[in-house]
This record gives sequence, structure tokens and C-alpha cells, in this order.
Amino acid sequence: MAVITPEPGELVGHLIAAGLLADTAETFASPLVVDWSTWEFASTRAAHIATYFSHELLPATHLRYFFSSKSIPKHLKDAAIANLTAYVGAGPVDIRAATTYAIASGSALDLTWIEYVRANGATETEVVRLLAASPTLPVADLRAVLRRLPYPYDVIADPGVQRPQVPDDHAHITVLNRLKAARVVSDHKPDKGERRVYLHQR
Repeated sequence: MAVITPEPGELVGHLIAAGLLADTAETFASPLVVDWSTWEFASTRAAHIATYFSHELLPATHLRYFFSSKSIPKHLKDAAIANLTAYVGAGPVDIRAATTYAIASGSALDLTWIEYVRANGATETEVVRLLAASPTLPVADLRAVLRRLPYPYDVIADPGVQRPQVPDDHAHITVLNRLKAARVVSDHKPDKGERRVYLHQR
């Protein structure tokens, strides 16, 4: 059997397409897949990759390229998003790439990842958009995240007498409605381009 020398580029993908390398997780986990360009092209030639794709086959350092690649189909990106907690510990650039995709696609994330991106430089607006896209996140967890954000988000997490303003957009309205259902917020209304929040009194 011929020995294949690992090299970056299209070789692995062509060998998979020709049936000379197996279309399996073992191939993607092998030393033959030496860098992102190799991984990306091979994935476009692996007809069955969706059946075995997992975080173990996609290094965290590839996330920055994976989510911005036009060659990677949405279903693979969504599969990676669904298991993002496996990438806790990824670098800031890779965190940003995953977060940007999650926001753009309206993907629901769990508390672990939302807290991780919050602690690693996500803006308040980005965190709110992630919270809004995660309707199954328990309201207690939603409030816990808000308490860790600066004013006015820390204030709207609990009943009180203040009447803070937040941006008047869909994500904020979604979060406010969840807080209203939990009887933390009593009402919220447009006010001079922003949204005035009325809290239930303690």
C-alpha cells in the first residue's frame, strides 16, 4: 500500500472523492488533514461528513475560518453551534466567529457558552441578542447573565423602582417580554428612540 505524505491543499479531498481515502471521521482525525485549507476542501468532497461530523474533528483554531467559509454548508455550521460548549477555552478570534454566526443565524445557545462569550469580550448588545435567541434558557439564568452586565442591564434583572432605558429593538423587546412574564418587568414602552422599562416594585 502506498504511503501518503501529508501536505496542505486539495490532495485529501481528491482522494476522498476518488474513493482512495475513506469518507469517515478517521480520515479527518488523521495527520493527513494538516491545516484548515485541507480540512475545508476535504469537507466539500466528503459526501457523508454530515453523518459523522463532531467537535472532535474540528479544532478550535479552525472556528474563525469555519464559520466565515462559503464552502461550509449551513447544516454543518449549525451542528457546530449545537455543540459549542465543547469549544470553551477557544481563543478570542474563534469565540468571536462563533458568536457572530450564532447571532446572525438566530441560534439558541446554552448558559455555558453565553457566559463564556460574555466573559470574553462580547458587547452587551451581542449578549442580549444571544439571550433573545435562546427561548429555552431558564429565566433565572437569563437574569443571572443580565446581572453581570453593566447598567442598565443589571438593573432590569430584578424588581425595583428605577426606570432605565434600553435600545428599542427586537432582541431587547424579546428579553423584556420574558422578564415581564416572570413579573420582574411590569411594562416597557418606546421613549425618545429608546425603550423605557418599568420594573415591578420589590
